[in-house]
Amino acid sequence: MLRRHFIMLCGSLTAISLTGCARRNGLHTLRVSANPHFTMSGLYLAQELGYFSDLGLRVELRQIAKSSQAIALAAGGELDVVFTSASAAMVNAIARGARLRIVAGREMTVPDCSDISTLYGIREVFPDGLQDIRLLKGKRVAANFDASLAGFSVDALLATAGYTAQDLSILKMAPSESVAALLAGHIDAAFITDFAKRYLQVADRIVRGIALSDVMPNHQVSFILFGSTLLDGDPDMGTRFLSAYLRGAREYLGGRFPKYHDELARTNGIDPAIARKACRNTFASDGRIDFPSLDRFIHWAITKGYCAVPARAEQLVDTRFLEAQRRT
Repeated sequence: MLRRHFIMLCGSLTAISLTGCARRNGLHTLRVSANPHFTMSGLYLAQELGYFSDLGLRVELRQIAKSSQAIALAAGGELDVVFTSASAAMVNAIARGARLRIVAGREMTVPDCSDISTLYGIREVFPDGLQDIRLLKGKRVAANFDASLAGFSVDALLATAGYTAQDLSILKMAPSESVAALLAGHIDAAFITDFAKRYLQVADRIVRGIALSDVMPNHQVSFILFGSTLLDGDPDMGTRFLSAYLRGAREYLGGRFPKYHDELARTNGIDPAIARKACRNTFASDGRIDFPSLDRFIHWAITKGYCAVPARAEQLVDTRFLEAQRRT
């Protein structure tokens, strides 16, 4: 149900933004993939305040269900910009020659703020908290195991106790399924991302446990990628896109919210006022790229057999646009 609501919401937001942009002439269109998360508020704020159009850009926001699909579309020239978390699909595409590159960094696992890949459990089952992975032994636990941030994070958290998913017989579930199963009491615990705001509504029943930010603080988990249009065309266009986005991101961090943020909160049954008070200092407002974070993910993906072609972080990155944006 949450996924359906997300799709409905973002479809309406995209339609609104495109209607406004269509009235402007002489703007260069960029097709941008951005999934519905609160951390995308900087992008929507830049759109609402006209920062892209002020720099001659018309941004079409497209909702792609899976990051692997967005990567494939961008590699095929169907998307110009992709906002995505780290994934084996991203590493494989670039290592095999696709005209895709990481041009900016975004979210970080900031301690006491980040809700990326966090363990949540039923308070009745874990009355003393859930900071020790060993407490999951013999319990009904769910997680999303794929060749992306979700799988990387679960492995990192389980490793703190010397466990693997097989040791705990963890059930494979999609994020929305895990949330529903946890709240219904069908499972005892789950590894979930972006649950903190919904957790406030059920704090008497749910306990927050160990998170990726606890075991791997300040690890960068998401990035902005450019496709061939921006990589091989006029570099000024990509520079303008980053300038407008980062301006919106900084204003969001400073306390300004787009309509998108409140609508996303209401769609998920969250009081917008509560959502606005949640910590949001989880991404780099200057777009800096953390190369050690990328290398850690690549090493994990290769070790798991998800990446057949060896790669290094430097091969995935193009810093031209970020450097040019800093000079403006």
